[in-house]
Amino acid sequence: MTGSEQHITLNQHLDLDDLPRLAREIGAAIESGSSLILDGSAVNTVHAAAMQLLLATVRSARQKGLSCQWRQPSNALKEAAILLGMVEELSLDDTDQ
Repeated sequence: MTGSEQHITLNQHLDLDDLPRLAREIGAAIESGSSLILDGSAVNTVHAAAMQLLLATVRSARQKGLSCQWRQPSNALKEAAILLGMVEELSLDDTDQ
């Protein structure tokens, strides 16, 4: 592990078109052993598949012993997590505002 942090800024629209890029960026960060800082402040719309990717990200980071933290998740992101029952597992209940 490198012990470094990788800041990943989520786009305004987390849709199917953005998922391959986001998955590659997240995958590279996790493979390098970097802790993740996910900035969700700009998110306005969220596709359910994007939420599944974020959930897989948090799970994968935890399995590898890496930290995965949120920076200013938008209301849209939090509302999507509430609707899908993912708030606790995504650790969105422990975020900075």
